[in-house]
Amino acid sequence: MTIIDAPLPSASSMKLPRLAAAVLAIAASGLAVVALSANINYTSGLGQSVAAAGLLASLGGSIDLLAMVLPSIASEFFRRRHFVACLFSSAIWIVAVSWTVLAVASFSATNIEDAFAGRDKISDQSVSTKSHLAQMRAERSAITETRSPATIELEMQRAWPRIPKSTRTDTKDCRSVTLPASLALCDPIMKLREAQDIAQRRDDLDRQIRTDEAQLFSAPAISQSDPGATTAAELISFMSAGALQLTAATVQKLRIACLALMPTFSGILYGLALLLFRGRSHA
Repeated sequence: MTIIDAPLPSASSMKLPRLAAAVLAIAASGLAVVALSANINYTSGLGQSVAAAGLLASLGGSIDLLAMVLPSIASEFFRRRHFVACLFSSAIWIVAVSWTVLAVASFSATNIEDAFAGRDKISDQSVSTKSHLAQMRAERSAITETRSPATIELEMQRAWPRIPKSTRTDTKDCRSVTLPASLALCDPIMKLREAQDIAQRRDDLDRQIRTDEAQLFSAPAISQSDPGATTAAELISFMSAGALQLTAATVQKLRIACLALMPTFSGILYGLALLLFRGRSHA
């Protein structure tokens, strides 16, 4: 009888499960840390005192630890045929992971919405500044007066001696003109005053335009609060040939749902890593 020896696994094939298990364990650890941090941060924020915040943070962290280790425990119970213990472990895991999803979703939504609100505020301020700047530029372009207010004031000082003192007294320095004769005498002063007001307005507009231009230059280049959601919605519509029509708000909700669900897979990833290590040990 001829005995055929089975080929031994190569060194590379033996390293692959170990590498995959290590990658899964690292990914699971990262997700677990994120979930644990978000859970503690959210639950501690619900407390109205330092003691309450500490207790709630401990409760949230304990729940998240259960969500992390119970999949592996349930798998081990199932392997040992302890089906009742496996069922209870799975039920507790479902409750724990539900709370983790809610906590991470609330934490993500709060921080993301705050960030978008800040971007929206900056965007609204930029739009308002641009509108105001356009109005001021239009008004400034309509002003043809080139003399400075000081130059016009000097011209007024030279014009005053040509007006009789009685006329200045009766018209309150040409501010209350009622008679045609007084109007003819005060006309140069009144025109100079009008020109001075226009020149002063021109200088004020120039200063405000420079201020608004500097504000726009230093402001972040933000066109809308969440361009990523808008782009994703448009891309999904394009790739589906218009079959899927999503709004930016729907994409935002999907994003938060994915962020909330991913950390809850840490326990499952740990279980898969253990299965890879266990399978290698049986090889």
